[in-house]
Amino acid sequence: MIIALDTNILIKMVTSNDISDFRQYFQNSDDTIAILTPVLSEFLVYENEKRGRFIAQNQKLFTQVYNLDVKSAKVIAELTHKWIAFKRDNNIDVEKNRHAIKLDIQIIGMCIANDIKVIVTNDDDISKIVDGLELDLKVISYQDLKPSQLTFDF
Repeated sequence: MIIALDTNILIKMVTSNDISDFRQYFQNSDDTIAILTPVLSEFLVYENEKRGRFIAQNQKLFTQVYNLDVKSAKVIAELTHKWIAFKRDNNIDVEKNRHAIKLDIQIIGMCIANDIKVIVTNDDDISKIVDGLELDLKVISYQDLKPSQLTFDF
């Protein structure tokens, strides 16, 4: 199974000691851990040197990097159009959090375009978009996981 990690999970992995089970699971797993280039870019914005070292030291953990390609761009455009329509239909301010939502839709669109079925994130906006558009993407927050019994069998 391919599992994408969002930026906030990467940051948690760098800054917390309470996720060693989480890190160990992924190091010993046959699952493909996807890093999407928009996530990588956002992750490296702050503390670039420290976070860059983390990525370099954990290359075996992140088994696949996915680039923003034409197929993904088309899916992202379609999702953006649908999300704007959804927000208008539900009287939600279209401009609110527009830039944050734009990145979230890129992440979601890349998952869909690359047949990634699971994303681990602590971002409520990603869940709102996936639920609102009724997408076939499982969103899991770190809080919902039991680190000593990690499993992604759905």
